[in-house]
Amino acid sequence: MKNEYNLAWGGDMNQDDRQLRELMPASEADFIGMSSPNDLVMTVTDEMKAWVRELKVIKSEMKTLEEREKFLKGQITSHMLDAQAVVDSDGVEVVTWKTSLVRRFNQSRFKQEQPELISEYTDTFDVKRFVIK
Repeated sequence: MKNEYNLAWGGDMNQDDRQLRELMPASEADFIGMSSPNDLVMTVTDEMKAWVRELKVIKSEMKTLEEREKFLKGQITSHMLDAQAVVDSDGVEVVTWKTSLVRRFNQSRFKQEQPELISEYTDTFDVKRFVIK
């Protein structure tokens, strides 16, 4: 029986996955085959449910803190105007806000202009994505 707390793995199981599965107590390793022999679903335990709930709370708190951080940075930078630094009464820098040169590889343009090269230098590999439902 699948529910919102089931964990699913896609793709081939690597050695670490197999070892982890072997270490799990039988009560926690209730696997049910899915679309292929390599796609597995594990029935959630009460302990995992608690971890998922805690993780959801933490993610929510992080989002709130990130929003507050963005707001505070905006407040400070809007008051700085063109200043590059804010100093305390002793002249010690408290905040700096300076322009810097950033160079980034434009993959989209390279892909359009050099499609034969992009395929030569593109690696494809399996990744696991952790998603909380």
